[in-house]
Amino acid sequence: ILEDGRIVLAGTVVTSDELKKALDAAREKSPDTLVIVQADQGVAHGKVVEVMEMAKTAGLAQLAIGVREAAP
Repeated sequence: ILEDGRIVLAGTVVTSDELKKALDAAREKSPDTLVIVQADQGVAHGKVVEVMEMAKTAGLAQLAIGVREAAP
């Protein structure tokens, strides 16, 4: 999730509807698909929760938050 709230999936900016379709397709392919949500610094917590709820609604229960390692 970009700082301005846009959603990126596999390197492409997508709409909420496109994300929902992709999540549904992922569930059909494998219900055990792991969804990793990464968000830029400054993204509202609610936006992250919204995307995670989309995944859960699609039937994908394995969710994780992607984080970057801190620079040494």
